[in-house]
Amino acid sequence: MKSVEECQTHGEMTGHSDFSESKETIKTMKCQKCGKRCRNKEEEKLHANFNEGHNVFVPWEESDNVVQTAKEFRKMENEMREDAGLAPTTKKKISTRKDDNDDDNDDDNDDEKTEPEVSKEMIEKLKELGFSHNRCVRVLFATQSDSVEQCVQWLAEHQDDQGMDEQLLVSKKEAAGVVKKKLSKEEARVAAEKLRLEVAEKKKKEEAELEKVREKERIRSGKELLEAKRKEEALQLKRNAELRRIEKDEEERARQKIRLKLEEDKKERRRKLGLPEELTPEEIEREKKRNEEKARKAKEEVERKEKQGVGVVRPAKLAEKLRKNLVDVKKTHNDADPAGVERCYRTLLAYLGNIAKHFECEPSDEAYEKYRTLKVNGKAFAERVKAFGGDVCLKTCGFREQKNDAGEIVLHLPKENMSLAELQQAGIEIDNALKNPFFGVL
Repeated sequence: MKSVEECQTHGEMTGHSDFSESKETIKTMKCQKCGKRCRNKEEEKLHANFNEGHNVFVPWEESDNVVQTAKEFRKMENEMREDAGLAPTTKKKISTRKDDNDDDNDDDNDDEKTEPEVSKEMIEKLKELGFSHNRCVRVLFATQSDSVEQCVQWLAEHQDDQGMDEQLLVSKKEAAGVVKKKLSKEEARVAAEKLRLEVAEKKKKEEAELEKVREKERIRSGKELLEAKRKEEALQLKRNAELRRIEKDEEERARQKIRLKLEEDKKERRRKLGLPEELTPEEIEREKKRNEEKARKAKEEVERKEKQGVGVVRPAKLAEKLRKNLVDVKKTHNDADPAGVERCYRTLLAYLGNIAKHFECEPSDEAYEKYRTLKVNGKAFAERVKAFGGDVCLKTCGFREQKNDAGEIVLHLPKENMSLAELQQAGIEIDNALKNPFFGVL
């Protein structure tokens, strides 16, 4: 540091308060032409650049330590008055040398005089105590204090000083500058600690605000992801439904082609036999009775086999359709949520198992409605079954969508829609989907 002021500024900014005098010798040079002192090569270079011909420097001797300009004289006098507790002088001192150099003339021209800026509030308080405006300005500029008692004490000590009632005029630099209060080691430490706490508190508040913003962003992103997932699931369900509709239409067209082909073959056979292509009324009646008799015998056979617990033809067809539905569920959702697919299979198996256990219940029994009616809009059903397309499997098993007495949409399985053998076959297919690791792979 070059001066006490620099040490004080450094202490206020960093909290460092332990300074010692350096014994290191600093070689000072002076301009041979004007006597300007330069402490290092940078100052010599600047002086030579701004003053043509001032490029020769010689070592500065202790005997050269004299007051060179009027500005330096005023500075020394003000420091002495400040140490004595007096206000800095405002009168322009006469130069001790008639041949002031160009730098001194420039400094004097820059020292334009103006009244210093002080607290207007403090001026009003002091005026209320009976002091004049000029005295108020002088005491506030000299003490730089916001204490009325301290200002009154200073005025009492300097009430007989000359020029107290005259207007105080100082240079613009002095008027704009703030006289810094010299701090002791303890005061500097306390000020530095206070500044550190303020910075830490400000940083803490900023971090809290930033964390709130981050939390809002996380919530917003989570909602967007959930909404996107919901839309994708709904779209996937629509795609699956559309694929099933297309497959159903293709099957119906294939059946229609087969019926037409059979009809053509039938007509061709009649032509070969010399019969008319269209059936006569008597033949139509005989064909109708024959079909009714065939249907009656088939129904009796089915009832007989059901009573005996023997599987009938329909369970085989049911098993094939149900297996296809279960494969669709696994292919569609297994990559995204394999645990959810397994939970869906187990829930379907539990539904059909409960119905099979209480198969002999009549519609008047409480267990009949309890196990054969499922609420479509229930949370458990929606999350475990419907979200994975399991409701299609239930409809394949004979469940029908209808409204209950409360107006809610439910899936109901009438007793005549599914036999015990069909329930057992459906349970076997679902159990196979659960236990077979290669189910739906091929």
